Order: sequence, then structure tokens, then C-alpha cells
Amino acid sequence: MKKNVGVITACCVCLLMAASAMAEITIFSGFGQNTPPPAPSGSGQTGTTTLPPNFDDVSVEFDKFKSRPQGNATCPECPDCPEVPECNATTVSADLTYGMLYVGGRKEDLPKKDPTDPTEVAKTVWIEQAMVHTIVPAANATTPVIFVPGLGLSSYMFMATPDGRKSWGQYFAEGGHPVYALDLPEYSISGGFSVARTNDLFAAMAHNKEYFGTPYATNETVGCIVVEVASKKGGPTNQTICPAALPTEVPPPTKYSYYNNEAEWSTWGFGPNSTEPWPDSLYPSAHIDQFWKHMPVRFNDVEDGAGPTGDIEADAVVHLLNTIDEPTVVSVHSAAGGISLTLLQNPIRSKMKCLILQEPAFHISTPNKLGLTDATYRAAIEDYVDNILGDMPILFIYGDITHRSMQDARKASCLDIYTVCQERITAGLRTAPAGFIDMQLHGGIVGEDNTPVLGNTHIHTQDTNNDVIAGKVMKWLKDNNI
Repeated sequence: MKKNVGVITACCVCLLMAASAMAEITIFSGFGQNTPPPAPSGSGQTGTTTLPPNFDDVSVEFDKFKSRPQGNATCPECPDCPEVPECNATTVSADLTYGMLYVGGRKEDLPKKDPTDPTEVAKTVWIEQAMVHTIVPAANATTPVIFVPGLGLSSYMFMATPDGRKSWGQYFAEGGHPVYALDLPEYSISGGFSVARTNDLFAAMAHNKEYFGTPYATNETVGCIVVEVASKKGGPTNQTICPAALPTEVPPPTKYSYYNNEAEWSTWGFGPNSTEPWPDSLYPSAHIDQFWKHMPVRFNDVEDGAGPTGDIEADAVVHLLNTIDEPTVVSVHSAAGGISLTLLQNPIRSKMKCLILQEPAFHISTPNKLGLTDATYRAAIEDYVDNILGDMPILFIYGDITHRSMQDARKASCLDIYTVCQERITAGLRTAPAGFIDMQLHGGIVGEDNTPVLGNTHIHTQDTNNDVIAGKVMKWLKDNNI
């Protein structure tokens, strides 16, 4: 390692752990609901009022949290497991240092209180920066790994599990890989906050609330109204008031995250609906509320930027690669495949040692999905392998529930890329390795390991066998000297 980036001392880690333990009481303050009293007669209220939970409700839920099952493939899940260090995901190894840093971003001017006052000092804020969580091993460090979450997701999918088992970040760090789990810059947990757009939102909501009774009034729902106002001459006059349009780049609360708590069960292979997990699904659905609660608020939908790639998401990875400043594995999940396509066509690829695509989307543009027997489609796949991927090592990862999570078409293109890579290797036209952890057709790594791995979802980094999959990935990296 040239440098350990964004780390904190072991003493700080202990303080953070203590603070986290105290914070858990606050985290669960929303659990338990008292039965609300009916709304007072004539109050104009509809529905019911939710009261804060009493202390007993919180205590019960907090006790449930403390006693939730812990463990991994080598440790049985049981209420006593938190007392066993190697089974407790919240136990910090003395050999790992946890930290945080920010990369990228730009400064935006705050609006002046008095635009006409030349003496007012200009003030700025940072926006569009990306938060990065780090886990760095103290010794025997090997290739760093950057984890990039998919659309609407956060670093939580790499840094934790809903049921308290070890995360992918912990497994990779324990395997000697310095870990950098990135939060995309347009989310509130990073720097996805535009002062001007948010002020516009609040002003529009206040206007609509004042005149139409709801902050989300539109011309389609309520239309314009005529009100009587005082004229400058002192007499009354009529004025037409219309709903103020909410800025489209700042979504209302109903669209704070990309996903809701119900529809994605089938999309990602958890189950056919939100109350019925698939019997063979390995996602810890009993604790799925922890997953839904992590969904980040998206304040800024503008991805175009003025950075090295012109895309603020890819720019964040560029800044992180420059910060790490040594050959690094970049692992992208789902829609973050589009970021990989940008990185491969940027000079920053010289600091990438390998690309891992986890059930990716937008990683390649093809004219159709007709397969390699179609000349036009094959030409697009070959162009990607020869001219975009080039000499970059690549590893694909797919769970076996793709037919339930609408991933089959994407997977077919990935298998075709893998096939063409192998054709090039056989013909002596490619030296960089290509791998495919295929848990549906073979289990394990195609051509190397047929050990069955079944029941994995689109969020396989948090499935109950996430340690097995992480182990297969690290084995492939080690076997190929990455």
C-alpha cells in the first residue's frame, strides 16, 4: 500500500462504537405505536394521529435488536452469538481500521441575504461530493477494492447486513483488501444537496400550501383560482393565482428514494410479494425493514457535471482512484454498470486493476439481445471486448434467482462478453483473465468450480451466504494475481 486513506485511529473506532451503541436507542425510537385518540370533532382532520412510542415499546424493540441472530457460515445463528467475537458483526477486529472520507464535489454560492449590499461577504457550500466508508487492514494488505452501489442504493449494501452478520466490506478487509465503499454524490448522505433548488422547492411548497391547502397542488389537480387583493391605488382587485410548479430536480417526499417497500420484492428476487419470501431465497427477509430504511434520499437528479468525465457519479470514482493512487479493483453493482462504461473510456482506467460487474446494467449498449449468432449483436459485443474493455481483467457475478428478478436479459449479454473474452484468450488475442461466478447454471466460477451456490438474490452482498460469495471473488482475484 502506498497510503492508508481516510482511516481513523483504533481509539476513535472505540469511541465511535460506544457512540453507535448509544445511538441505537435513538434509531429504534420509531418502533411501537400507541393507539391514537380520535381527532377532535370539528377539527377538520382526517385519518388518525400517530403518537410517539412510550419507553416500554422502545425497550422491547431494542432488546429484540440486541438479541437478533448473529453469525456467518462458520458460526451458528443463535441468541448467544453476540457474546462470541468471531460471530458478532459489530465486533471490530484489532487488525482493521474503520474510517470515512469525501471525494470530489464543487462549491456552490449561497444566496445573499441582501443582493444589493456590496459589503456582504459571499458564502459557499460543498455539493456533489461523495462519502466513502473505508476499512483498511493493518498488515499484509493486497489490492484495494472500491465498491459502488446500484441505483437508489447506498454503501450499506457493502458495509452491513440487515440481520447483523459480517458485511462484504469486512470479509474483503479481513482478506487483506483495503475497502472503499462509496455513496453516490446525488444522495443526501453524500453531497447531493443544491441550496438553490431546495429553496425553490420550499418556496413553491409554501405558495401552494397558502393558496391551495396542500404543498403538492398542481394545475391538473386543483387548477388556478381568483382571489381578491388590494390594488396599489387602495381598492380591491381580482388576481389569478396558479399552483407553483415544484422543481423536477428536487422530488417531493413521495419520491425521496427510487424504490418502495413492496414492489422491489419481486424485482430483486426476495419473493413474489412483500409478505411472502421465496422459500429458497437467502436474503434475510425477516429483517428486511433495516434494508428499506437505508434507502437514501435523492435531492439532486442532475448527473451531468464539469469534472473529468462529465458525469458526477463517475467523477466521484475518478477522484477516489486518484486519492488511493495505486492499481485498484472497481466493483460496481447493477445500474452502476454505466459508471464502469465511462471509466473504461477515460484515462483513469490506468489506475484500475480489475473490473467486477455484479448483475450489471448499462455496462454495454447493444442493438438487440439475439445472441452471438446475430452478426450485428456479435459486432457490438466484440467492440466492447476489443475496444472498450481491452486488457482489463473482468469478473461477472450473478445470483441464481435472475429469472425472478428480471435479470435474465442482462445476464445473457454478460455471458456473451465472457464467451468472446475466452475466444480471444484461446486465440492469443487477449491476456487479461475473464471470470463468471454463475450461481444459476453451474454454481461457482465457470470452468473452475462447480460447487452449488443457490438462492441468491440481486442483493447477494447481504444474502446469508455472502461470505461464500465473497470468498469465491477473493479466490478468483488471488488465482489471477490481482
